[in-house]
Amino acid sequence: MELAGRKAIFLLEGETTDLKEYSDPDSEKYAKMVDKIAEMLDLDSLMYQRLDDLVKAIGLPKEKLCTHCWDGSGVY
Repeated sequence: MELAGRKAIFLLEGETTDLKEYSDPDSEKYAKMVDKIAEMLDLDSLMYQRLDDLVKAIGLPKEKLCTHCWDGSGVY
């Protein structure tokens, strides 16, 4: 529960293990989570880097990166 996203999800719907929609930046649940994080941090707005853009910028195949915090997969 140290991660801001996990705290926001808990506040939005309680205990859950289904995080797939929260990791999809095009989903409504993702937008609600980001809004909740912004509210918790007393920010007017908040935007996160998209995973696909980050992977592209790093220049390594996604399979070689730990993306667990984003999408629950990867090497960790």
